Amino acid sequence: TSIPQRASTSLTVDLQGRTYTWNLPTGPDESGLDFVLPSSLPDGEFRGVARMTAPYNIALPLHFFKVSAMKDTQLQVVFPVSGYSFGRNSQPWVQILVSDVQQEKKGVREINYILQVLENQREISQVESPNGRRVYLSHLHEGAHDLELVILNVLGNPTGVSTRMNLTVTAAEQDSAPALLPGPSDSFFCMEDTPVCRTEKDCSGHGECVGGACLCDGDWAGDDCAHSLLLS
Repeated sequence: TSIPQRASTSLTVDLQGRTYTWNLPTGPDESGLDFVLPSSLPDGEFRGVARMTAPYNIALPLHFFKVSAMKDTQLQVVFPVSGYSFGRNSQPWVQILVSDVQQEKKGVREINYILQVLENQREISQVESPNGRRVYLSHLHEGAHDLELVILNVLGNPTGVSTRMNLTVTAAEQDSAPALLPGPSDSFFCMEDTPVCRTEKDCSGHGECVGGACLCDGDWAGDDCAHSLLLS
């Protein structure tokens, strides 16, 4: 059966749970067919399939990376706060928040990246997109540690975004927290003299109560961890 030249059809692209559909008044010609995926597609590696309906009835595999310039990326250290020290019975960890104004304007809700943690220019940890999650750091001995946090894109290339922080491990058995949690992390920690949480239930089920303050999980923020960063 012959196919009418450039007959109307529809194109569906399935990408790992994301589905996009275009109704095409004319099908592809000898030079192929161009289509633009939504700008809200986050950075990452994608595999999927493109399907074209009758009269073409074809399916083509897809495999590609989307990588943004990350020129407006901001890196914020959420934890540990100034004055916090880890005891010898604890495993040290950090929590960060990465945001990007340009990607947010495009409707991107997932800022994907790689966090590289360095000490004395030696990598001690590398984690994919740990926004709001704990990044545990193994093999840190007693003493003060000068750490560099570096943001890499999804291909593992430097973005030029980094910051330095101090992390302290003491000989004490337990962690030591300041009486009042100061610093720029007011969107994640309560900033009042009196505790606003006593148990994890006070943190909306999205965090832990640490020193009278809610330490939020994942993409949650606010004094009681009730604010979703993904839905904001």
